[in-house]
Amino acid sequence: MKVKIEKKKFDSLENKWRIQEEIYNETKNMTDKEKLNYFRKSVDESEFSEWLKRIKRNSTN
Repeated sequence: MKVKIEKKKFDSLENKWRIQEEIYNETKNMTDKEKLNYFRKSVDESEFSEWLKRIKRNSTN
């Protein structure tokens, strides 16, 4: 019995590492305060921004 091996179309770990490296390169010379602002801005501009805002609003009620 032969096992058919397919080349992956998308390697999630490779993608994760690539993104982590990009973030590291963008933030490596930042102060802690600058990094915090960087990540806050990233979240605010993400596709999950509205969802997170709704969660925050609902958790305070």
